Amino acid sequence: MNIALTGSSGSIGSILVDDLKSAGHKIFCISSSHSFHEKNIYTYDEIISRKINFEADLIFHLASINSNLDESQIDEELNLCKSVFKVMEVTGCSNLIFLAQLRFMEKTLLKLINLLKIQFWSQKVLMERQKNNVKN
Repeated sequence: MNIALTGSSGSIGSILVDDLKSAGHKIFCISSSHSFHEKNIYTYDEIISRKINFEADLIFHLASINSNLDESQIDEELNLCKSVFKVMEVTGCSNLIFLAQLRFMEKTLLKLINLLKIQFWSQKVLMERQKNNVKN
């Protein structure tokens, strides 16, 4: 599965990148500030302007401009969300997991990540079984 991830440099995002790669997924990290193509890190502008082309099956949106937004930052946060939706359009993605600005305790979010790993594994097993049934 091709997965785009915002917030990959954060504590939860960096764990998620490693776990998803270990599960065999191709990860594209999206940053608002810098790109590092050797590590599959691209800016929103590079993707939206189609300088970088890839298709995403899923976008994990973990990024936020600040964990404790004040009123003056709301427009900036909304613009970040709009950029994520533009990336969805450009990459042909219709699946979004939106966790930015949700107030989770870290243990709860890590449990969610583990549940998602189980779900990805289950989907992979089902797809392999379906392929085997088609061949037989």
